[in-house]
Amino acid sequence: MLQSLDFTTISLLAIGLVLFLFGMRQLESGIRVLGYDTFKRWLSNSTASPAGSAAVGAATTAILQSSSMVSLLVLAFASAGALPLYNAIGMILGANLGTTVTGWMVATIGFKLSLQVFALPLMAIGGLMQLAGPRAEKLVAPGVALFGLGLIIFGLDIMKDAVADLPGQLDLGVLKGQGAWVYFLAGTAIAALIQSSSATMMITLASLHAGLLDLSAAAALVIGADLGTTSTTALGSIGGHYVKRQLALSHVLFNLVVDLGAFLLLLPMLPVLLEMLSLRDPLYSLVAFHSLFNLIGLLLFLPMLKPFAYWISGWFRSAERLAAPLSDQLLQVPDAALMAISRMLEDMRASAMVL
Repeated sequence: MLQSLDFTTISLLAIGLVLFLFGMRQLESGIRVLGYDTFKRWLSNSTASPAGSAAVGAATTAILQSSSMVSLLVLAFASAGALPLYNAIGMILGANLGTTVTGWMVATIGFKLSLQVFALPLMAIGGLMQLAGPRAEKLVAPGVALFGLGLIIFGLDIMKDAVADLPGQLDLGVLKGQGAWVYFLAGTAIAALIQSSSATMMITLASLHAGLLDLSAAAALVIGADLGTTSTTALGSIGGHYVKRQLALSHVLFNLVVDLGAFLLLLPMLPVLLEMLSLRDPLYSLVAFHSLFNLIGLLLFLPMLKPFAYWISGWFRSAERLAAPLSDQLLQVPDAALMAISRMLEDMRASAMVL
């Protein structure tokens, strides 16, 4: 089914990984300076409610055409302190719905927006802003953030290009006749490897159109891809602030519950659902099913968002929680340091009440 990866592919994957992890750090550094002004207030206010945070996440993902990219940006904003945990979780959950727009675009016009053309210009603009000189110190922080964003996109593109011929090597027809669980696990593995549920959706749509898959098998594959895409958030949580790991955990748990629910409850009802929606075209039927189970999962989860965020905030509490807020990097930004000290004192107060 899949040829072995050669040394060049493995090397490019490693290079892409290093670049986007370093890009994450650069983006966080820039946001720590910028995130406490107008942007922080707008982001916090627009994501203050469960519906608002989910809507911002869905809309941003629909525009950027990448839930992986939005998840990485949310990790950066949250770890920089510009986005509270509760708001960040809502955005990540909303991104799941926003990414379904890609399937509709592919099924309708066969077009997918690529961000690769923006990576190098962002890096160039960000670099120039940092080299503007002492008279333009206000340009340094946004320059660092733009350069970091470009690196993140560039790193992800390198990883995707390293396995660019992977869709051609994936003959989904060899799975024909297998059980639904096999397709579910295959979708999870493919999305985790390609780092894109949207790319997995395109592979699935092409296989469905070619008759290599029936609709039920394709639906199981797409559900698995929805779970596999959480690997990007988990990967982005490596190192850095503990909030990243909390967000990665919330993303994995939400998708696990929603996707297992879709697989066990909605997939057996697929013919009935399509009959209710009056859909006959298999391509539209697949993307409609993808949107439907993500929408149902989000609507059912939104009322529980606050208690869920509170429960997630109790994870990964360690010595890092007290030490990280007063790191040398934060102390270079007075506003960030004051917020960090406030959070630390609140944690100490809560711990004292427990004791």
